[in-house]
Amino acid sequence: MLFCPELPTPPPRLPSCHAISQTPDPLPHPRRRLRLWRRLPPPPPRRLLDLQSLIHPRNPHHPRRRPLATQDGNVYFRLTGYVGQPLWVRSDPNGNLLYLDEEAGRELILTSFEDAAPAWAAAPFRPCEHESQPDAKPQPYLGPIGEVAATTALRYRSFSCADAGIESETYAPNLGLLSRTVHTFAGPRTFHLVEARVGNLTFAGGPSAAFHAAVSQPTPTRLAAALRLTLITPESLTLVYGSSQDYDLVLWNESGQPIYRWSEGQAFTQATRDREISGGLAHDVEIQTPSPLPDGAYLLEAWLTAGPSQRAFSAMTPFRIQDGKLVR
Repeated sequence: MLFCPELPTPPPRLPSCHAISQTPDPLPHPRRRLRLWRRLPPPPPRRLLDLQSLIHPRNPHHPRRRPLATQDGNVYFRLTGYVGQPLWVRSDPNGNLLYLDEEAGRELILTSFEDAAPAWAAAPFRPCEHESQPDAKPQPYLGPIGEVAATTALRYRSFSCADAGIESETYAPNLGLLSRTVHTFAGPRTFHLVEARVGNLTFAGGPSAAFHAAVSQPTPTRLAAALRLTLITPESLTLVYGSSQDYDLVLWNESGQPIYRWSEGQAFTQATRDREISGGLAHDVEIQTPSPLPDGAYLLEAWLTAGPSQRAFSAMTPFRIQDGKLVR
């Protein structure tokens, strides 16, 4: 028999009480206390990774940096495009590339650079079941990225693919993968690295130019923009301006409305002039808004007022203001 004390209406789908005794009894025994059901919180899911964003914690959606993960004190980076699926990877002290098996919670070798000849190392996630082996001696490399004196060459073998899969790869310290040769029905086909950016350095296979715009906050109530033109070539560049104005910039809000233009209200001399640039060009601009920007997402658009269209180089940089501060 079920005996229930007077209790408030229980939550839906929860029994209000439960009798310890299952035999009929006219009166409940003092020791036969009634036991109420209590909903326990579900156990937290087991997470192999402590995912972080490497971005300001108050702005996890800002695309400024790639995410990383940590486990047991090891830092992993998200690697995409290298093999058939995205993976969390890191390098070990021997230079091997490790990936994290999220289901098993353990590390496995993705690419081995240790010379263990005549043994071959497994190379998972390739198009076929591959094994790799590095060359014992460093090899010179000459390609679109330039000349590298000492590189590591990996050769691959597979027993399941005849006209597919990887034949060889070339790696360089601090640059990574320089070239990859794959098998095709038409014969081997080689892909070369043509450009790479490592930190603040850019490696390019030929003459090029890049224009960047960065936002900073020198004081809590003032923003600034750094405009940089970089020439990756020994040749000089001549910019033709139609006035004394060198640049311009506009701030756009989340609604796509312009809220600030640097040149608005300024006067410039209308005269054609030339400016020869060697190596690069830098402009530091103070953004003088009438009042501090409210919290939200913004877009900085900047350009050099040169050339026939007075827009020779341009760049766009998204940023966010939160609690009155620039999110970094």
